[in-house]
Amino acid sequence: MDSLIKMLPKDLKCFGQALKDFNEVRLSCFGQELRPDFKEKIFQFKTSFGKLPMDVFPKAHIVFDHIDDFCDDHGALGPFAEQSFESVHYAFKTHWKTSYKRNMDGESYPKKLLDAVVDFNTIRI
Repeated sequence: MDSLIKMLPKDLKCFGQALKDFNEVRLSCFGQELRPDFKEKIFQFKTSFGKLPMDVFPKAHIVFDHIDDFCDDHGALGPFAEQSFESVHYAFKTHWKTSYKRNMDGESYPKKLLDAVVDFNTIRI
């Protein structure tokens, strides 16, 4: 990776380094396992980001100042990933279409929706 950064024009090397350091943060705490050096990786990324010609935006601030505390309390971020929650929408939509789907204006819609949610959750307990 360092050889790729060396290939960048001088004015872009700082961006390459920041991206490399962010990838190290990703590997250390964004997965299912929390690596013991995750705080060091966050500090390295904060340092390289500080050399960029840009202000700290909200998501960078979260990485720099909040992820370490969250990980100390809850562990790695992987179990909290949005993809897990989003995949439930697809699974429920498939379940809904099996025998519950009704027109939203229909009189039976509220009951069928409740039945579908209860059944869907019961299957997954």
